Amino acid sequence: MARLGLSTALLVLPAMAAAEPRDAVMAVKMDDLDLRTTAGAAVAVRRIERAAHAFCGDAEPRDLSRAAVVAHCRAYMAARAVAIAEVPALSAVYAQRAEPVTLAAR
Repeated sequence: MARLGLSTALLVLPAMAAAEPRDAVMAVKMDDLDLRTTAGAAVAVRRIERAAHAFCGDAEPRDLSRAAVVAHCRAYMAARAVAIAEVPALSAVYAQRAEPVTLAAR
């Protein structure tokens, strides 16, 4: 799946075993938003972040290694969803809110 429409971003990735997500699919509804505007993009980013939180799950506060894996999973999934959407306003709003995440390295 190289490209997705602007109406809905659907991210399909292999399950991250360490984060134990229930599914390997993270879906974010955005067809009701105008992603060309900052306001619409901001709502989309909040939805993406909530979807990443639900996708990656939670960790006990005392389990620091799992908490780190879950935090990485959430950041990775949100960054990946924004990248797949290929919407400049969405990318700009996300860049202002997010910590840098490396999606791939050689």
